Amino acid sequence: MMKHLKSILLIGGIVVGGIGIAAMLVAFSPEPPRETPMAQAPLVYTTDVAAQSGQLRVTGTGTVQPTREVSLSAEVAGRLVSVSPSLVTGGIVRAGQVLATIDRSDYENAVVIAEAQVTQRRVEVAQAEEEVKLAQAEWARLNTLTGETSMPDSSDLGRLAFREPQLQLSIASLRSAEAQLADAQARLARTQIKAPFSGRIRSKLVDLGQYVAPGQAVASIYATDEVEVVVPLSSREADQIEGLWSRSGKRLAATVTTPTNGAQWDGYVHRAEGAKDPATRQVNLVVRVPRPYVSRADRSPLLVGSFAVVSMPGTALERYFDVPRAALRDGTQVWSVADGRLAMHPVTVVQEVEDRVVLTAPNLPDTFALVLSDLAVVTDGMAVRAATR
Repeated sequence: MMKHLKSILLIGGIVVGGIGIAAMLVAFSPEPPRETPMAQAPLVYTTDVAAQSGQLRVTGTGTVQPTREVSLSAEVAGRLVSVSPSLVTGGIVRAGQVLATIDRSDYENAVVIAEAQVTQRRVEVAQAEEEVKLAQAEWARLNTLTGETSMPDSSDLGRLAFREPQLQLSIASLRSAEAQLADAQARLARTQIKAPFSGRIRSKLVDLGQYVAPGQAVASIYATDEVEVVVPLSSREADQIEGLWSRSGKRLAATVTTPTNGAQWDGYVHRAEGAKDPATRQVNLVVRVPRPYVSRADRSPLLVGSFAVVSMPGTALERYFDVPRAALRDGTQVWSVADGRLAMHPVTVVQEVEDRVVLTAPNLPDTFALVLSDLAVVTDGMAVRAATR
């Protein structure tokens, strides 16, 4: 028992002594030197940019629209007795083609009655002319018997002597009958509803056997010889199209592309609307494409309603830079990095297309590292670390 107690006391003394020695070493050990960490320059990502030269392209978007579109209406009343097979949505029609026919029987009868009236009035004119000749002959015979050579005066009584008013009345009645005949013939012709120009049917609103009234819409038709794309442009973009405002009859070329299939069409600038759109404050440029429905093996027709991208030749520049829009700072400057230092450069924006910006800057070198990153605090000439993206 005593041996066991002595062992415990010995072990406890050794532990207490070890702790005391460790405490003394920690207390009397020298303190390590303190060093202030060095400040690190901010990291920016850059991309290499090189100067370019050449003619810019002005690009815009719009929807393909017909140059002409009308609503065909009935001009006379009646029941439709025939409808052309072409009178369907999307149907192809040619100028002058009869699309629908209204019952003609009543209008044909009206023409026959008007023709009879004209014939009757012509007989009356012939009779009146003969009566004038007889009156003149009778007056001449009386002068011969009396030895006089005088003519009736120009008063109404004198004119009645030669039956001139009766002749004028019969001529006026003939003209009235002829006008009524022309009206009846016109109404008969209007029983045929014809296509005013070659094109396609957008919508069909009537069918065989339906009664139509004057002014009732029958169908909607649009021309297919040309289509147009209305492209809204800013004033700056419109000014880049050389000769737009002073073309003097010169046709400006344009290229129309449909993004869905990449098909391209040759077009031309037809006109620029003279006033800005009050809603968008932009200038509407109208580009036309001839023969859009003539398909080829490498492309389908340029259908009305398609979304299209229009490109036109713009200003030619001797030196410009094409940079990402994100690299433009406050719309007036860009940053570059050289020898670990950031530099600020004032620029002039020439063109903005989607996520790209075309700009000019005389003080920029032909090639430089363009800063893409944003910095919370920035000064001209500050130190930066650059990494290429």
